[in-house]
Amino acid sequence: MNQAKVSIITRTRDRELFLARAMASVLGQVDPPAWEWIVVNDAGDPATVEAVLREAREQFPEQLQVLHLPESRGMEHASNRGIEQATGEFLIIHDDDDSWEPDFLRRMTAWLEAPAHRQYAGVVCHSLLVEEVIEGDRIVINKQMPFNPWLQEVDPWMVLEENPYPPISFLFRRLAYDEAGPFDEELPVLGDWEFNVRLILRHPLGLLPEMLARYHHRPRGSTGSTANSITAGHDTHRHWENVLRDRWRQAPPLEGLPCFGQLAAAAGNIRKIRVRLDQLLSLPIRPGP
Repeated sequence: MNQAKVSIITRTRDRELFLARAMASVLGQVDPPAWEWIVVNDAGDPATVEAVLREAREQFPEQLQVLHLPESRGMEHASNRGIEQATGEFLIIHDDDDSWEPDFLRRMTAWLEAPAHRQYAGVVCHSLLVEEVIEGDRIVINKQMPFNPWLQEVDPWMVLEENPYPPISFLFRRLAYDEAGPFDEELPVLGDWEFNVRLILRHPLGLLPEMLARYHHRPRGSTGSTANSITAGHDTHRHWENVLRDRWRQAPPLEGLPCFGQLAAAAGNIRKIRVRLDQLLSLPIRPGP
């Protein structure tokens, strides 16, 4: 087997319906660069994971690795354990409930390998938001819409305000990960956002304005293994967003960015204003007197 160019990390736990779709997403790539797929079973049933991955194991026995963790210590712990096994020049987190267009790996890797883009630590593409529900043993798609078509560049100010892209749409260099440091395992949620901030404060990130990734959501109120953390754990996200913003506001000056604390505070205030404006604009128009 040739050295992997891209290492794909998938975290999963007792979500065989989603894991099967993720497998189809990975195996369905057209003319991809050399790849490896590292599936981290976060203390779920090993037999179930192995049964789902039988097709990948048979077709690509050298490219597939499966890590069965004995206990669950959170998403970021699972990501870091997978990356520890990775050999690729490029990394990406392919969550088990998301998916790619067939030319994702080919297009994204080619962008980062272009001589004009060597200074970028990673590249982001546009995403399609897929709203779906689970009916028995089927995934039923209700609606699809562009998630971030307004994204025309990726800059520190924007990422500090909010996380403008999901992990499924972000391919980054292993060297940049090693320099920025691993995902923060103390964070139960928003670990990808915190990592993105650390990364973009050190190196620029590029944008490929093509809709190559699909970001899947189940409705708020979903529970159990089928729920999204961002919809099922809305209050948890809000709490840890405040924790991170407090951390950034109190951070010491960074090399090349002495006003980082003030910048982070301003981005948080802008975020609050924009959320409030969105709330006001969604209110029904009251009739005049």
